[in-house]
Amino acid sequence: MSDEHSRAYRGWRMVAVCFAVATLAWGFGFYGQGVYLAHLIAVHGWSLSLVSGAVTGFYFVSALMVAFVADWIARFGAPRVIAGGMIATGAASATLGLLREPWQLYAAYLLMSLGWASTSLAAITTVLGMWFSARRGLAVSLALTGASAGGILVVPALQVLIEARGFTNAMLIGGALLACVGAPLALWLIESPATPPPPAARPAAHGKAALLRSFRFWSIAGAFAIVWVTQTAFLTHEINIFSPALGATGAAAAVAATTFAAVAGRLVLGAVVDRLDKRLTTTLSVSSQAAALVALALWPEPAVIWATAVVYGLSVGNVITLPALIVQHEFEPHAFGATVALLTSVTQMFGAFGPALLGFGRDLAGGYSVPIICCSLLNVCAGAAVVLLKPGVRPS
Repeated sequence: MSDEHSRAYRGWRMVAVCFAVATLAWGFGFYGQGVYLAHLIAVHGWSLSLVSGAVTGFYFVSALMVAFVADWIARFGAPRVIAGGMIATGAASATLGLLREPWQLYAAYLLMSLGWASTSLAAITTVLGMWFSARRGLAVSLALTGASAGGILVVPALQVLIEARGFTNAMLIGGALLACVGAPLALWLIESPATPPPPAARPAAHGKAALLRSFRFWSIAGAFAIVWVTQTAFLTHEINIFSPALGATGAAAAVAATTFAAVAGRLVLGAVVDRLDKRLTTTLSVSSQAAALVALALWPEPAVIWATAVVYGLSVGNVITLPALIVQHEFEPHAFGATVALLTSVTQMFGAFGPALLGFGRDLAGGYSVPIICCSLLNVCAGAAVVLLKPGVRPS
C-alpha cells in the first residue's frame, strides 16, 4: 500500500514536477501579462484598451476552457494535456514577438488561453488528486508555490532578456523554453498511480449540469468568485496604487514583497491545513485581506503600504489553494477533478472583470480609496458567505 506520509512515496515526485509546471505556467501565462502589455504598447504604439482587451479576452476564454480540463485529462491523459498546454503557451509567447496587426494579437491570446487552461490550477490539482488524499492539502500547497516562483523567477528573467536581446528575440527564446523544456518535462515525468489513494466517501455530484444546480457547489463558487474579483483587481492595480507614495521602484519592491509573502503564507498553511476547517480558514484569510485594504485606504502612508503588501500577500496563494481543499472534503472522490475544474472556471470568469471594475471605480471616485473600501466590503461578504452557507449550517 502507498504511504503518503513517507518521504519515499512516489507522489512527492509528482509534487516536484507540478511545482516546475506551475513555475512555467504562471510565469509566462499569468505574471508575464504585465510584461507583454507594456512592451506591446511600446513596440507597436497600440492603445492600452486594445492590448488590455486582448488580455481580458485571454482570461475569459481560458476560464471557459478550464471547465473541460478534467475531461481532457480523463480522455487523453495528464502528460499529453499538460505537454500540449506548454507547447500552446510557448507558441503563443513566441508569436507575441512577431506580431504585425492587432488581429494577430487576439489570435495569439486565443492560443495562449488554451495553454493556460491546460497547465494551471485545474490541471495540477487533478494530477495531485490522483496521488493524494490524506495529505492533499500539503501536496497542492507545495506544488502551487511554483505559481509564486513563476512571478519571482520568470518575470525578472524576461525583463533582463528583453533588455539584452530585444522583445522579439526574448519572446522567441521564452517560447522555445516552454516547448522544448516544459513539454518534455510534463510528457516524461507526469504519471498516474497504479492504485489511487482511497478517500472516504462523500455526497456525490455528477456532471457539470448537476454541479451548476448544486447549492453545495455555489456555496463555494459564489464566495470565491467574489474574492477572485477583488484579488485580481488589487494585484493588477497594485503598482499604480503604491506608486504615489513609494515611487516606481518602491512600488515594484512592495509588489515583490506581496509575492514573497504569498510563498510564505502558502507554505505555512500547507503544513497545517489538513488539520483545519477549510471554510473557517478561508474566512480568516479573506478577512485579513479586507483589514489590509481598509488600512491602505484610510492611511496610505509608506509604512502602512508595506504592511498591506505583506499582510495581503500572505493570503494570495491560499485563496487559490483553498477551494480545491474544500471540494476534497465535501464532494465524492471521483468528482474531485471535474468539480475543481468547473469551480476554477466560474471563479476565474468573474475574476477576469476585476481589473476593469477597479479601474472604472477609480475613475468614477477620482481616486483608489473608495473602490478599495468596496473591495474590502466584498471580501467581508465572501468570508461570511463561505461559512454561513456551508451545507447543514444555513442562515436562519
